[in-house]
Parts: sequence; C-alpha cells; structure tokens
Amino acid sequence: MMYRILHFADLHLDASFASAGMTPSVARQRRGDLRTALKRLINKAKELGVSAITIGGDLYEYERVSSDTINFLKAQFESIAPILVIIAPGNHDPYLPGSPYRQIEWSSNVFIFSTPELSPHEISSEITLWGAAHDSPSFRVNLFERFKVPRSGIQIILLHASDITRVPAGKDAHCPFTPKQIAQSGAKFSLFGHYHRALLEPALKPLYSYPGSPEPLGFDEEGTHYALLAEVVDEHVSAELIPVNAVEYRKMDIDISNALSVEDVKQAIRVKSIEGKLSNSFVRVLLKGDLHPDVEIDIEAIVRDCHELFRFLDVEDYSCPAYDLDDIKQEATVRGAFVRKMVDRLSICEVEEDKRIVQQSIIYGLRALDGREI
Repeated sequence: MMYRILHFADLHLDASFASAGMTPSVARQRRGDLRTALKRLINKAKELGVSAITIGGDLYEYERVSSDTINFLKAQFESIAPILVIIAPGNHDPYLPGSPYRQIEWSSNVFIFSTPELSPHEISSEITLWGAAHDSPSFRVNLFERFKVPRSGIQIILLHASDITRVPAGKDAHCPFTPKQIAQSGAKFSLFGHYHRALLEPALKPLYSYPGSPEPLGFDEEGTHYALLAEVVDEHVSAELIPVNAVEYRKMDIDISNALSVEDVKQAIRVKSIEGKLSNSFVRVLLKGDLHPDVEIDIEAIVRDCHELFRFLDVEDYSCPAYDLDDIKQEATVRGAFVRKMVDRLSICEVEEDKRIVQQSIIYGLRALDGREI
C-alpha cells in the first residue's frame, strides 16, 4: 500500500503586509502572491499524484479574510476533487461561530476538524488522521497529555501546535507539546503548522514536521520555503521537504566606508542587485561602516532611485560618520563637552540597541553643532 500526502501550513491569505513601510499597492501584490502560491501547491499536488492535501492551520487571517478569498479557496479545493483536503484550523483561522469554515458549504472532498479535542478522520482503509481545531485565537491546551492513538492501522496527527522546546523569539506557544509526548502518542507521524521555519524532527528518522510557511511573510523569514511530501508505504511514513516559494526576502549588509557621495551608496546597491539577481526579491539593505562625514545619507532618495531594481526595497542606515571622537573629546568646546558626556553614557550601555541609539545621538549632535542638516 502506498499513499501520498502533500502538507503545508501558515499561508496566511489576506495578510496585511503593513510592515517595513510597504505601500498599499505592494501589499496588494504580495497578497496576490499568496493566492498564486496556493495555486502552485495545488498543481504540485496533482504533479506528485497525492491522494490528500493536509493544511496545518493559518490558511487565512480571520480578522481580514474577504468573501472573495473564501470563494477563491472553495473553487480551488473543489477543482482538485477527488484529492482530499483536510484542514486543522489554527490561531489565525480559528473555528469560531462566524468562521468561514462553518459558514461555507465546502465541496465533498474537504474535511475541516471542528472540535478542540483530538478526534479521528479516516482517509483510507489503513490510514486515520487525528486532528483538532483551535476554537479561539489563544488556544493554549496541551492535547497530548495522556493521549495515545489506537494500535491498529496507521495513525497520523494533523495539528496547529507548538513544540515548546523550539518556540522562536516573539512567538506564542499555542497548543503546546513536547517531543517526548509525540513519541509516546504512538502516532506514525505528525504534521504540524505554526512555525514558519521548516523542520523535520528527529532529522534522520523524523516523527513530526513543520513545513514552514510556503511563502515568506517578512524579513525574518529569509531563505527557501517548503511544503512537505509524506509518503506512506505499508507501515512506514517517510517525509521530504519540497521547495515551493516564488519570492524571497533578503537582508544585505553594504559597507559604505569608501563612499564619497550618496551616489556611491546608490551604485553599491545597484551592484548588489545585479550580482544577486534580486529583481523579484524583497530586499532590506543595511548600510554599515565608517562613513565620511561629508556624505549626506538620504534614505528617501536612495529608495526612490533604486526601488525599481527589486520587488520592494527598504533601507536602514547603521553607518557611523568617521568622526575622531578621541580627538574631539580633547577640545575645550561645546563639541568636546558633548562628546565626553555621550561617550561616558555609551560606556555604561549593556544592550546593543541602546548602544546604537547613543552612537546615533552622538552623530546627530555633532552634525547639528557643525550646522549641518540632520
């Protein structure tokens, strides 16, 4: 017996993309990219000859999802029948009374877990999926305490949940579990959603997986993004991550120490764009180095003149004008007194961001004292 499943999660249809100063037009294009990603996943399912698509939650964003998007989903899922579509709602698309999951009459090949307890759904005579739905955006229940699957048949878990040993910084632990609990459950494999980085765990003989988000959603999601192909052969389940993203986010450090004008800075960005073939990328440029004090960094002008090289360009200035602070400290002037006081403050900063703020304050203060534009 051989059975194939294509698993993905965290598509976040209708995400706002309001970060990094994206214009409404760019945000709309990015939301369109997510719809295209779903079409690409459906085509991949057909290409791979899978019998089921599983979705580990956060398919859309409940507070923003439009009727148009739901109609789009309904049509896409209906178009791939008899391939099954099984969904375990997450914290961004919870199974609430007003949820589209409850309001829409989905095609017969679609099944949506609807209760906040693990329950079975048979997808073949040998394979049973166990899943649950988040019934609120803050579902914190550990569903794996004392949970064990039946011994007969192949049991697979589908859930939007958090491995609490791997919670990323700034990420909430929804539906938490431990790897030990997964092993003790007796399931052959578990298909999860919530974390946007792909993971097969353990790496050599995985028992569970996060496919990550199929398309990156911000500059904290650089690199390749995946869906997962799970293949059930007899009593064994194998898993393979498949690259699926069409757009990438990139952060680039550019050393502008040798720049003598802002035009040199723009040229450095142009060179990086050509070398990296980044015309379809969302790029954040971090300007670094000891900048000649005469160079005027105009972020708006740089973005205006270079944005056409990328899908989207964001520029942040971390460079420091090359003032000789040791020399200025010796001056019996207001400049000297200012630098002495600020250097003392810098010496007691323990947090890197605090240091950066003080360093920038020194630069702005010196520029103001020199009568230059800030």
